[in-house]
Amino acid sequence: MKSIIMMSYANIKKRKLQSLLIAFTILVSSFLLSTALSILANIEEPFLKMFEAQRGSHLVLQINNDSYDTEKMASWWESFGEIENSYTLSYYMISEKVRHNGIFTSMGDIMLTEHTHSDENQDRLNIVEGEIKDNPGINELWVPTGYAYARDIRTGDTLGMPVDGEIREMTVTAIIVDPQFSSGMTNPIRIWTAPGQLDTNGEFVSIRFHEYSEYDKLWQEFEDYLGKPFMGFVFDYQTVESTYNMIESIIGIILLLFSVIIIIVSVFVIFFTISNSILNDWKLTGVLKSIGFSPKNVKRVYLLQYMVLSIISVPAGIILSEPVTNLIMNQAVKSVGAMRLESDILIPALVTLAVMFISVLVASEISSAKAGRIKPA
Repeated sequence: MKSIIMMSYANIKKRKLQSLLIAFTILVSSFLLSTALSILANIEEPFLKMFEAQRGSHLVLQINNDSYDTEKMASWWESFGEIENSYTLSYYMISEKVRHNGIFTSMGDIMLTEHTHSDENQDRLNIVEGEIKDNPGINELWVPTGYAYARDIRTGDTLGMPVDGEIREMTVTAIIVDPQFSSGMTNPIRIWTAPGQLDTNGEFVSIRFHEYSEYDKLWQEFEDYLGKPFMGFVFDYQTVESTYNMIESIIGIILLLFSVIIIIVSVFVIFFTISNSILNDWKLTGVLKSIGFSPKNVKRVYLLQYMVLSIISVPAGIILSEPVTNLIMNQAVKSVGAMRLESDILIPALVTLAVMFISVLVASEISSAKAGRIKPA
């Protein structure tokens, strides 16, 4: 065994640049794979915690006209044992440009909503910046986190809202987590104001299930009750969840694809490097066999050489991935009101270790088989 270790060390020392390049390729593969798996493994937890802590509605129906009796609609949903609670809210739809600190800018569609709902068992609003109180004051606004951060809206800013043909200057007094509308990827968005300030032109029906798995069955019954497909916008739980996790999911999937590509490249590099080394060292291999090295011993020289590089590079890649994962996830969780998230990378790290070691072992095993067939000198 000592002679095998010495030969492996000699090969690494003899081909320093080649060994460094392979080690770097393995490190990058491990880094990308561990980062991708960590993001995908931790992406759902912040949203789930927020949604349950704030008792979010699993289904929000947005109605833009008077074609439905929303009170009857809410009562219909509550008649089922699967429904925990429901309520209605009115809003005023704004599609024009908004004046932000004196400058008109396009901010998408805004549903300006009076905060008249005080049921603490459903759709609680979490104030993360600003004075904590039950409702916005007169000419005050509460803006959801993702929307505010994306458009650099801060407490103390003024937003000139076009309401009933005039611009109403209102002050942002709080940045809040709204369970359905804080992702920053939703349009229209919901912004809250004080009760009694608006002539509304639309309504919400918000419904919370005991078990969301009942949604598909009840939705079919709901449309049967209407006698036609529902003509409005539906914010269901899965849609809301996807808007919160969309960007991080895309980042995780892209990193995962890149890691797979680089792992394949690493396998081919190891395969051709060992094959080339065997061709260059065939005389030395013959001599080694003549002094007692068995075919297995010769193969172990190459196996040990690249496993040593992996033992150094793979943990290094995993360690480097942790701060990058935390950086990406901590930016993502701000929209749900969490200022910091320590990602759990144990399982992604173990999977990365297994995938990388198996890949290197298989590549080394297959490519070093040629060395075992060389005849003794």
